Amino acid sequence: TITSYTTGLRIGSDGGTAEWKGSMAQFAVYSDLKDTAFVLSQYNKGIDADWSSDSNISGYWKMDNDSTVTDLSGNSNNGSVSGATLVENVVALDSTDNNKHGSLL
Repeated sequence: TITSYTTGLRIGSDGGTAEWKGSMAQFAVYSDLKDTAFVLSQYNKGIDADWSSDSNISGYWKMDNDSTVTDLSGNSNNGSVSGATLVENVVALDSTDNNKHGSLL
């Protein structure tokens, strides 16, 4: 069940003390339920994939700016960034397999 809220979507925080302790390259919201195969397919596309043309996408943001985020889905769900630090040139694992292996990018 999808619940409507009168406040904006908060990515990485519940508005209280719980916060995401990590990095995000991109974030998407879909209007339908996605199965494991879909999630795995997105993962295998890698960190630089473009999801903007996915079906039933409601919002899609690349986390590449430390003040604003532009909705790349075409739905104009743009937002502002608060309390985040932009991290550049970080070491990431290549997502070529899902056995917790990978090559450093």
